Amino acid sequence: MVAVAALTAIPAAAEPYVPASGDTVVAVIPSSLATLFASDQVTQPVTMQAAVMRARTLIQSGQRSGDPRFFGYASATLAPWTDAAATPTPVRLLQAMILQHQHCFDEALAQLKRVLVEQPANAQAWLIQAGILTVTGQYTEARHSCQTLSAMTTPLVATTCFAAIDSVTGANEQAMQALKTALSKRDARAADATVRVWALTLYAEIAAWSNRTDLAAAAFRQGLWLSPDDAYLLTAYSDYLIERGRYQEVLSLLDRDPATDALMLRRIIAERHTADADYEKHRDDYRERLAEARRWNSSLHDREYARFLLAVENQPAEALTLAQRNWQTQKEPLDTRIYLQAAQATGDRRAVQTVLAWLKQNDQRYAWPELGEQP
Repeated sequence: MVAVAALTAIPAAAEPYVPASGDTVVAVIPSSLATLFASDQVTQPVTMQAAVMRARTLIQSGQRSGDPRFFGYASATLAPWTDAAATPTPVRLLQAMILQHQHCFDEALAQLKRVLVEQPANAQAWLIQAGILTVTGQYTEARHSCQTLSAMTTPLVATTCFAAIDSVTGANEQAMQALKTALSKRDARAADATVRVWALTLYAEIAAWSNRTDLAAAAFRQGLWLSPDDAYLLTAYSDYLIERGRYQEVLSLLDRDPATDALMLRRIIAERHTADADYEKHRDDYRERLAEARRWNSSLHDREYARFLLAVENQPAEALTLAQRNWQTQKEPLDTRIYLQAAQATGDRRAVQTVLAWLKQNDQRYAWPELGEQP
């Protein structure tokens, strides 16, 4: 078992982790990647076009599963074509997607800027840029990206792009109605399942934030019918169930071993509240995963780490440090809420006021118990 103190130290820099021997297990490769490694497909592509095709497939697998190793292998696949001075535009776009996943938002935006100089009508680049700007709280710039994108893409994609911004700038009802209308259109029903699940998950989240529980539950279930393994959808739905004390349903939802830290944490929280026989084992396994991330000096999942310390380990001071650092980088509703919870748990009035001022500035309204009755 790893000491909790070792998990909560947040060094400015760390020495590279070197295994003690060649027999040390550093990580377990998921079956989907193990199959790839075992095949002759693992050889490095000889053309840029082949590398782009493989990297795109790997990134899509990583987005669905939430497993970061897909992004690492995609990065390695693109490496021969990533000379800073002459990186091809398709490679640069995929680099931006990888950097976005790693929460290197400034670097991702820099890559996207180069892509859009070379290809001003690249709809995917505008969409990724809009997403990053929304996550980082740059709402005016994000709306401009959505506006440019709307002339290049389908109504459902454009609507969902705008709805993501509306939902965090005081227009929850407008966002929900726009999504409902867009999802009912004939072209939306024929759209790619990934796009529909994105729109449905956002609709469900906004409904949950607005305490429209029936609407949220129906949208979550519809999304699961379309894509039962979508990692982001499973995470959002788990949070919805946890918020309402429906812990056994969380365990049923996550009945297989979760591939991501975020899903593993949700299962542990549900197990803790149901006194599940596997709770202590899974909690200790999660501690090990945190320790491994610290060895690599990773701050990628500070939000999940902060929530673990707050909801499982009862260490609010350490949770606040992580939540505060995470909030400097990204300001999605869950980031904001965990920061507020940790600040309230430690009695840090300055941090509480920082969060409340941000919510007021952007007219963000959520049905969170921490906020009480909002006017």
